[in-house]
Amino acid sequence: MINEPLIKNTVIDGIEYSCIALGKDDFAIPRHMMQGEKQNGYIYRDGKLSPWTWDAFTTIDGIRYFYFEKTSLKPFSSIAYENRSNALVLLRELAEALTKLPKDFVAPQLGLLPVYRFYILDDNSWLILPQDLGDLFSLYYTDEDRFLSLGCFAKGGTESSFTLIRQFAQFLYYALTSDAPYQEKAIREYNYTEFPLSEYKSYLFPKLDDKTIGFIDFCLHASSKDMRKINGNKKPEENLEWFVEKTASLSWDVENKSKDEYKKVKEELKNNGSVQKFMQKTEQGAKRNNFWRKKGSVIIAITATVIIVGAFLFSYISNLLEPPYTKDMEPTEIIYAFYEAQNELNVSDMTAALKGCKAPQESEVLNLFVNKQTRMAYEQFSPVVRADEWVNEGKPSFNSTMFVYGNSDVVVTEIGENKYQAKLKYYSPYDYNADESTLNNAAQSEAFTYVYDFTQEFELAYNKRGWWNIVNVTDPEISLIEIIKTPYLDK
Repeated sequence: MINEPLIKNTVIDGIEYSCIALGKDDFAIPRHMMQGEKQNGYIYRDGKLSPWTWDAFTTIDGIRYFYFEKTSLKPFSSIAYENRSNALVLLRELAEALTKLPKDFVAPQLGLLPVYRFYILDDNSWLILPQDLGDLFSLYYTDEDRFLSLGCFAKGGTESSFTLIRQFAQFLYYALTSDAPYQEKAIREYNYTEFPLSEYKSYLFPKLDDKTIGFIDFCLHASSKDMRKINGNKKPEENLEWFVEKTASLSWDVENKSKDEYKKVKEELKNNGSVQKFMQKTEQGAKRNNFWRKKGSVIIAITATVIIVGAFLFSYISNLLEPPYTKDMEPTEIIYAFYEAQNELNVSDMTAALKGCKAPQESEVLNLFVNKQTRMAYEQFSPVVRADEWVNEGKPSFNSTMFVYGNSDVVVTEIGENKYQAKLKYYSPYDYNADESTLNNAAQSEAFTYVYDFTQEFELAYNKRGWWNIVNVTDPEISLIEIIKTPYLDK
């Protein structure tokens, strides 16, 4: 779901007007807007822009509205409901309008546009509100309303000029499902991996061409290289020309849906095995990512963190331009080197041989690397006790600011053509089977180290430049085999 501003008609001084709700009438409107100094909006109809003005403010039952000439219009959210069958055409026209508006009128916020500025008229034209009214929505809205109007479309790692292309792809996703792809907290916290449209297809849009689904998926997951290739040096709204061009040949064979129909489908999906697996993986991944972000946290100067991470990223990116250190290794050697790099918290080495894929543990190792480097810089110690060395030393005690992490006993076997399986013991302070309350209330006098049987599969390919690359890494299968309790030295 996304936010739906309340729209109604009202009679003022004997004249009927349309009005749109801002929020509770509990603070003063900015003076310049009360004195008639206001910006025009625009109506986009048949490829042409015409100015639109609003009249004034009024209060009805404790809610502040702005009102204007009586108009039949619907909120942006209707593209998932009564305007769903025409959503692609509508969004193409909105994108086209944004490329034609006067300079600085569009005014994206962090590269994105809040949906409370867009309304669909009965003739399928668009009403686009001016920025000053948009600012008022932001003032009146609650945090949740602002999130469901704008924040739910933000995705980290998006190139600045690609933001609106990606947002419009999210609008298409929303039109198909009635959900913004990243509105769920767990999805945002687990690498922004949205629920796949392919799982929705048979339930909500069985006739939709896979080419259209593929276009949406591409925009949601485009690499930095692809985004930069499309972007050029244009503003986000100027780059919508690309969206308009690429969607011209797409089909949109979908029907209008009611909220009750969506609700029924989503209840059915809860019993779908693949859906349950996806949600379980997402929730566990989000919980795990949160754990690693918080583990060993320390108050530091943000600028210093930027320097540490920036220096690492510079080295990491520089290494991408050269042959990997694994170029003379055989496949099994590359996989052993992968796990050794994980023990060393060396993301650059761990990912050196990866091509077109990402290791599931990469974010985890990067978080630990930053944690370690920060502690080393400010407190002259590493919080991470390397697991294989700790085991070899007889599992000695350590301070409460430290924890055991890593792997041991790695065995790699070939299971098919260019396919390999790694089995190992994985040591972590994280209990994959615990709920949040257990994680937050663990005993403080001793360390808990969870030991897992860990199985992961790799696929490799020999490239034209003369070395092996890892082209696929599966999510690991893990099972708890032991919990090691170690008294803290300082407790």
